[in-house]
Parts: sequence; structure tokens; C-alpha cells
Amino acid sequence: MLTVVAAPVAASGGLGTLWVAVLVTNLALVVLQGGGFFLRSARMGTVAAEA
Repeated sequence: MLTVVAAPVAASGGLGTLWVAVLVTNLALVVLQGGGFFLRSARMGTVAAEA
């Protein structure tokens, strides 16, 4: 998704804006993957306890 917006962002805001977009994308990825991991691991703990 970042590759689709890279050229317009760089053209409108410059290289600094492009780095901000990369930072925001990476932070969103960390938050979403962390949340998914914690949800998945919480389910795994309840399944193991019931068995």
C-alpha cells in the first residue's frame, strides 16, 4: 500500500513527508501485529486450560 502512495506523497511533501509515512505505516504494523498476537495467545491459553 505504501508503494501506491509513495510518489504522490514525495511529490507533494518531499522526502521528509515520505519518511513520516513510512514511520506511520511501520507503527501501525507493529500495533496490529502485536494486538493479533495477544488475542491469539489469549485464545490458546483458554483452549489449553479447557482440555
